[in-house]
Amino acid sequence: MRHACRETFGSDPISCPIVNHPNILVAMNRPSLERFLDSLEPGGWIFYDSSLIDTPPRRTDINVVPIPAARIAESIGTVQVANMVILGALVARLKIPSRWAVARALLTW
Repeated sequence: MRHACRETFGSDPISCPIVNHPNILVAMNRPSLERFLDSLEPGGWIFYDSSLIDTPPRRTDINVVPIPAARIAESIGTVQVANMVILGALVARLKIPSRWAVARALLTW
């Protein structure tokens, strides 16, 4: 079974969390990449698990960041943290959310 999750971040109140054309896309598998790639805004960012998706996105109007997330997660003991590997790459590259906000959320969750 495949799942999709959409998150909306902002420093101001968000009146409607539905986003039809996101500026950041995280794809953990090929079906998600294929389903959501066309909705990504031009100039947007895609972070994808290059250890599970063997063909990079072909769009030339977006920023593409391949991360071997499953491979890295497996090397530290469990593939279940692949999403955290991608989150780390996103925070390191885009500085959003801040490292402090991520750490605080993880500690309070």
